[in-house]
Amino acid sequence: MVDHPLRDLDGLVLLGAHLASRGIEVFLVPMYDKHEVWLLRPDFVLLNYLRHAHRSFVQACHAIGIDVGVVDTEGGERVDFEMFAAQVEPFLPGVRLYCVWGRAQYRALETNALRHGVLLEETGSPRYDFAVAPWSAALAPVDVGAGPMILVNTNFRLLNSRFKTVEQEIVEVVHAGYSEATARRIIDQAREAWTAMLEAIGTLAGGFPQARVVVRPHPFENPRLLEEACSQWANVQVRQEGTVFAWIHRASVIVHHNCSTAVESVMSGREPIMPDWFDAPDLYQPASAAVSHRVKSPGELEATVGRILAGEVLPESLALERVRSDTIADFFHANDGRSSERVADAIERVLTSHPPSTNGARADNFWKLVRIGRPRERLQRAAVLALGSALYRRIRDGLRRSPTRRAKHFDVAQVQGLVERLGRIEPKFSGLAVGPAARGAAAVRIASNPPSNASTD
Repeated sequence: MVDHPLRDLDGLVLLGAHLASRGIEVFLVPMYDKHEVWLLRPDFVLLNYLRHAHRSFVQACHAIGIDVGVVDTEGGERVDFEMFAAQVEPFLPGVRLYCVWGRAQYRALETNALRHGVLLEETGSPRYDFAVAPWSAALAPVDVGAGPMILVNTNFRLLNSRFKTVEQEIVEVVHAGYSEATARRIIDQAREAWTAMLEAIGTLAGGFPQARVVVRPHPFENPRLLEEACSQWANVQVRQEGTVFAWIHRASVIVHHNCSTAVESVMSGREPIMPDWFDAPDLYQPASAAVSHRVKSPGELEATVGRILAGEVLPESLALERVRSDTIADFFHANDGRSSERVADAIERVLTSHPPSTNGARADNFWKLVRIGRPRERLQRAAVLALGSALYRRIRDGLRRSPTRRAKHFDVAQVQGLVERLGRIEPKFSGLAVGPAARGAAAVRIASNPPSNASTD
């Protein structure tokens, strides 16, 4: 299940390649087209998270005998792991596998996983495999022009959401367990941070006219406001396409404010710098701050970036080595490029220890699926099963064109391109076939044999 392609697709394609090379047929399904599962009828579904949004979907999988596992897309650095465990625990019964990013998340879920008989594996997250060789060589190149590049990663998805209003984001924060007062305080502090980050961008643009300053909004952030604000500087570009690792590897230095890309930068061998001359405690991410060079003024920011662009190794980096090593172990398991392989191993163990059920293909599953969840969910499942994927999607998109679905779409060509690049690194991936799912219009199939020519309807 692919949540946001800009963030998640590369890692899940690599995971899919590992599984397909072992003879396991893999389908990549956009999260907003998870109805494809009822047509594909797999033995196992790997979810992008286990929380309230997937409640009835998980119940339906259990009802028709489809095993469920999880690799959480946001399972690494968290401020409150107890809150995270409380959000997940109600949905653990019946889940076969939960792959966690690092030892902090493992400790948070260990007791509840044992209570509910869930196999808990500390694997790391597949998308972080692209931080290091050999998989970093498979990253699609970014076109930004010649010369040094300064990457500024922003994280204003609540204040400037690509998919929701501020009020809708506040509702989501409250639903996650925070008070409304806290949610509104977070928004207020995000406004202050926004102003400070624009000041930082202006400092970099003016201080380094020979450099390319690339501002990369969070995948869930609307780039329009940043584009308008940054249009005053000739050497600043706002770019949101592609995986963040491709941009990090192209960059000479990374500037951020309480963004997890600080850790991604360290894992990729780049120095993260965090502007810290304003007060926004509710935005604070301890791990991101701990691994970064924290600067107390625009002048200090310019001086620090200048030293890095001049090729200087900052003395502070040596002092940060132990902190960075411990942070990676706590939140990301290891920086060894093998997280996707560990997840594939765990899935294979589940499939071996729990032989596939025949329930997924039973004729009476129609009636089981239309009895679970809210009336709207039951109606959607009935429509998918009665009409098929392609016709259902045409009707759905005609009635409600969703910017969220469009932004989270990916296609066969994207997956094929990455699999081909992976195949040039790992020979066992070179023979994999990529194509549309025979029974699903939105799913992309990766397999060790040529895809079927059956209709995608």
